[in-house]
Amino acid sequence: MFGRFAVLVSSFVLAIAMAGAVYLARPGSGSAANELVVFAGQGEGGYAVNAFLPAAITVTEGTAVTWDFAWLEPHTVSLGTLPAGPIISTPSPATYDGTGFVTSDMTFGPGKRYTITFTTAGTYPYFCLIHPYHRGTVTVVDEPIAAVDTQATVDARGASEYATALGELKNIATEARAQPVETRLLADGSTERIIKIARATQYGDVQQFFPPALTVAQGDTITWRSAARSPHTVTLGPFPDGVPLPANPLVDAISRPGDAYAGEGYWNSGVLGIDWPVGTEFSLKFAKPGVYDYYCILHIDQGHRGTIEVLAPVTPSPTAVISPVPTATIQAPGPPATGTGTGSDATGRNGLVAATVLLLSGVTGLLFAAKVQKR
Repeated sequence: MFGRFAVLVSSFVLAIAMAGAVYLARPGSGSAANELVVFAGQGEGGYAVNAFLPAAITVTEGTAVTWDFAWLEPHTVSLGTLPAGPIISTPSPATYDGTGFVTSDMTFGPGKRYTITFTTAGTYPYFCLIHPYHRGTVTVVDEPIAAVDTQATVDARGASEYATALGELKNIATEARAQPVETRLLADGSTERIIKIARATQYGDVQQFFPPALTVAQGDTITWRSAARSPHTVTLGPFPDGVPLPANPLVDAISRPGDAYAGEGYWNSGVLGIDWPVGTEFSLKFAKPGVYDYYCILHIDQGHRGTIEVLAPVTPSPTAVISPVPTATIQAPGPPATGTGTGSDATGRNGLVAATVLLLSGVTGLLFAAKVQKR
């Protein structure tokens, strides 16, 4: 349905997923003794771990910390107090002495890095402006101590924390797949079915629809429902002007060209999620049989998509005409047979008639003879 755009995105996702897996197992190290590289987030198709990996590091004064944005989910590295006015990113490499506000732009994707050199001892919490639980800490000491990290210790803790967070996401995805689809009968006789948009933990998102594929009848309604705070969309048809940037206002805009979807046009729920202005649900009636792909604009490059198959109404075959079975003619029972017992009932009845006739003839003869004699 998405044509060349979908093919390019799918190939891009596969390449990045493979690169990310290799990079996590064999992460890049700093170029000097006073440089450390950490992940600003990680993931694989359908799963985004929104965590700094590792979440806490200890360095000496003058160390340059580089955050690698290896996965396709956008993040920022931000330190200090948010300014009252517009947020303006600080060019990389930056320095931080514990004062002011320093932040990267909304950076993500392979090859994207952001570096800050820490010049003053202290403990500095930092955060991602996009994901509320995406937080970390850099502790800066003025002289080497046993707790100071090396690239090896950073890599080991980062890999362990990633495995734990990814495992939690996969567990809740397994639970979601096992749940039956919620359905209810509507007043017009059609059926409404509920698709869950995503699942989430504090430190990541399951960027999948549950169920990812669903078959319905023409005229049925699908309601997509979010129980996550992270933003997602339900979108059908190609996005206007190609791949959108996260800041594109069309991502937030609801697009509903008609009363029911018939396989044409651009349809979009707007950004759904807990505490988002549009709300947590989007409903759509399907008016035409077909197979329809849909996606989350924000996470299509991470594999967040689904399929609806709409079946035409089944026309009942003509009812076969069955001729009634003739009712057997039931005759009233005749007089008991009086034959010899060797013939049929009909023979017995004929014998009885003949005997009756002879008897009557004899009686009539006697009466006639008596009358003649009397004369």
